[in-house]
Amino acid sequence: MCPLVGLDMDDEHYNEAYRRSVGTMALVRHSLRKNRVARKVFTSSSAEEFVDEWKREMWKVKGFRVLDMLRQDEVVRNIRRLMGEGRRLAVVCELEMYSDVLSSIAGKSSE
Repeated sequence: MCPLVGLDMDDEHYNEAYRRSVGTMALVRHSLRKNRVARKVFTSSSAEEFVDEWKREMWKVKGFRVLDMLRQDEVVRNIRRLMGEGRRLAVVCELEMYSDVLSSIAGKSSE
């Protein structure tokens, strides 16, 4: 049996990354953007396409884009660490970070 291992940031690191990345104006812009995006008509034909469209819209607010990228980097670091220990992994991650995490892992392991 394989133990369940958290790959994402712990609360302390997330709070620190949030504090450093998201300022007051980013919060205001994020709130306004969420309201605007909630009214937007998406043309995606699948859940995966919808997630990519949503992410593109929400990442227009730099502070939250930086925060999400820091989270992705932490997930990739933890996956690489566990792979380096020779563990077999089954990774479950959020759909919006799946393709970026996968390409980071694939890109690094093929070098």
